[in-house]
Amino acid sequence: NSALDVASNIIGLASTVIAARPPDEKHPYGHRRFETLATIIVGGVVLLTAWEVIQSSVSRLSAGDAPALTPANFVVMAVTVGVDLALMAYERRKGKHLKSELLVADSEDKRSDVLASATVLISLVATGLGLAWIDAVAALIVVGLIGLTAWRIVRRAADILVDRAALDPMAVSEVAQEVA
Repeated sequence: NSALDVASNIIGLASTVIAARPPDEKHPYGHRRFETLATIIVGGVVLLTAWEVIQSSVSRLSAGDAPALTPANFVVMAVTVGVDLALMAYERRKGKHLKSELLVADSEDKRSDVLASATVLISLVATGLGLAWIDAVAALIVVGLIGLTAWRIVRRAADILVDRAALDPMAVSEVAQEVA
């Protein structure tokens, strides 16, 4: 998951540099859509994360493996939740301020990371109580959360790429009729 997060961040940085370029002959409307394209790629990376978690949890379920419990597990997961919460809030705030689809999408990814980490903490507690099977089941729940996040990211970016109307044209027409 961390390696895929790094890949997403590299994609995000590269696309931001390209998106900031001014219009040119081949791109008379500018390069802003490169950021949107990168957002879709980030959604794909999030789906790859879900696939990795599925493979791992199915493997653990079939083998009956339980995670090793140490105090470090709990400390690392708690710190991860705190850092991801801070990053999520910062990216969402900056994304809305800068009107950056990519930052908003990455904040969604961070939100799924927070939920995943919280689920891992719960599964660690359950494993400590002798319910090791909950770890693999929790991983499948995480996959659902990650999949939902990927869907939201890709759907939002696709709406931008296809110029989907931000407002219902009929509602705008009704309001205009009332004003006129």
